[in-house]
Amino acid sequence: MAEVPYSIEAHWYSDLLSFFSDTSNLAAWGAITGTIGVLAGLINLVLRVREHIRDQSKIAAEPVFDFTINPEEANPKFSIVVRAIGRRTVTLDKVEYYYQPSEERFSFLRKHYMWKRRKWVSHDEIQPNNQPVQLSEGTSRTVPISPSRVKNIRHIRRVRIVDQAGRGWRVKWPGRKEITFLTSQDKIKHCEKTTDDKFCKLVGYRAGDKWYVTVQWSSGDLFRSIASRYFSYRDRASFERKFGDLQENQIDRFLSGEITKFE
Repeated sequence: MAEVPYSIEAHWYSDLLSFFSDTSNLAAWGAITGTIGVLAGLINLVLRVREHIRDQSKIAAEPVFDFTINPEEANPKFSIVVRAIGRRTVTLDKVEYYYQPSEERFSFLRKHYMWKRRKWVSHDEIQPNNQPVQLSEGTSRTVPISPSRVKNIRHIRRVRIVDQAGRGWRVKWPGRKEITFLTSQDKIKHCEKTTDDKFCKLVGYRAGDKWYVTVQWSSGDLFRSIASRYFSYRDRASFERKFGDLQENQIDRFLSGEITKFE
């Protein structure tokens, strides 16, 4: 008897027909392809939503509590840095400040109810020289906090940046204890030494989250040749070491004429 030649194509096709002729196999295949289609649709939806969000106006804002350093004390120089992180240009309008009601008996819900009714809320315009401030993606603007706000800054509980369309964004405002620490200052140490023709004065204080040592010195005419400089540190230990070195070492060397300035 003649041998029938084996055909790979015919064998593959017959196996495929037998696979799909079984209803359980067909249902499983439909479930697999359906699941893949649903997942692909969800991924596409997420990508489209993310793209839509990026196309909107969006800003991020945070406060900066800096100080101008003087020999005796530091002067507040507080501001809010506003950054545009959306693709559309945003036009800034004002900064809204929400204050803690004067009576501590106000509950959390009562306080927010009053804010919603625009009580204990005030604002400052963001339009220097009556010119609108526009931010495009990737740009930023520093908005100074006015002296009147600085005076009562420990009573501010919330801050918002509002654009000309009326949309608002929360500023990352610190809590009550943290803002009290970041906006306060304390004089910690003081030292003063003089000779017949020289004098030197040290003042050490904390302003916000930094520690400062300021030094003033003069030789000759005490009223016309006064020089000064300051050193700043992020931690108390470094501040203590520097103040100790100046007090116990460099001041005496300056008064004896061994050095003419402080390092």
